[in-house]
Amino acid sequence: MHDGFVVAGILGAAMGLAVLPLLLPWPSKVRWILAVEAANPLIAATNARRDVHVSPVVLVSVDSRADRLCLVVEDGADGGDGHHHVLLGPPAAPGLQARLEGWCHARTPLLLVGDGQHRVALHGPDAAARGLRDAERV
Repeated sequence: MHDGFVVAGILGAAMGLAVLPLLLPWPSKVRWILAVEAANPLIAATNARRDVHVSPVVLVSVDSRADRLCLVVEDGADGGDGHHHVLLGPPAAPGLQARLEGWCHARTPLLLVGDGQHRVALHGPDAAARGLRDAERV
């Protein structure tokens, strides 16, 4: 009987850890994702082997034209370190463009996920801009 309570407690804790991140507000979710990546050696090793990097950024400017999308992001979601990246991609659909402009205006923390071929995706609370390239590394 006592063993059943222990097992139920462990399963409850595991389920709580699995569900908790889904319930967090976006800024806390970004911090959770970065903390899990930093603390879990399996995730860090897998990302390093696949040359995937994840970093917090803040969107500084959005320039959407008929032929392309140009985004400027600043490293570090909490105050930033002043280093900017220019991201280029295909034109954004109107809904995504509105989200990007909202994130820029609100200085919403975002996740920049990139790979070894300098392709990046910018992830926000309710959408992602994919198919981007880091202009410094093109």
